[in-house]
Amino acid sequence: MTTKERESATLSYEKRFILFLDFLGFKQIIKETTADPKRISAVIDAIDIINEMGGKNGLYKSKMVTQFSDSIVISYRCDEPSAAFDLVSEIGFALVRLIERGFLVRGAVAIGDLIHTEKYLLGPAMVEAYDLESKHAIFPRVLVSQGLLDVARDAPASHHDGEEEANYISSYMKKDADGRYYIDYLTWNAVVDTIGGNDHRFPEYLRRVAKLLEVGLKCENEGVRSKYNWIYEQYIDQVKNIRDLPDDHKWVISNPDLHHDIKKLPLSF
Repeated sequence: MTTKERESATLSYEKRFILFLDFLGFKQIIKETTADPKRISAVIDAIDIINEMGGKNGLYKSKMVTQFSDSIVISYRCDEPSAAFDLVSEIGFALVRLIERGFLVRGAVAIGDLIHTEKYLLGPAMVEAYDLESKHAIFPRVLVSQGLLDVARDAPASHHDGEEEANYISSYMKKDADGRYYIDYLTWNAVVDTIGGNDHRFPEYLRRVAKLLEVGLKCENEGVRSKYNWIYEQYIDQVKNIRDLPDDHKWVISNPDLHHDIKKLPLSF
């Protein structure tokens, strides 16, 4: 038996959860780099953010990463303590950093049988994650299977019980109009309270979202425009919710300058 045959013979499916993440509009982004060389550094910066998601810090021994061009795949064994929380927090942080730089991504997290090594990536979980990303995510969102909460309950961090771990993950998730859950990256609760973004920079963050919308909503391609319409709905929801808070609301009293800045953000484009 050859070395390759012996290696293949030892491989078997593991129960893993997997993220498949893809840049939206990457072909157009690359075209822009030929017209504007300065754009190259921005693209490299965005790819670095994706690569950093795949960084191995030694805490999660089952974590495997495959990165190619504009996509990344990250997976963990389902029985690794707190690994589900690690993935969700990595996704949330990356989404905020990417949108600050003007980049949109789409992805999905699935759970199931998978082989993921330095050389091989295959299995039903990979097929499901790819199908969810390409056929169901549609908009700039990362879909997450509700089953990930069960994974978290069964394998929490040593200092949490299962329900606490699942609740932490739930705080990152939001239910969309189609009934699917995704990682929220456009509300105060998500960006500041959950992901840990700078509260004083939140109006500027929304301003960057507005700049994306200003360009994207004018796109002639209806498919592309629909993706920005989805962001617009989340943006408007958040801005209006904050604008409409009464002056004696606890949040407004604590954050008068932020309230003032957010009230100045545009509602139409």
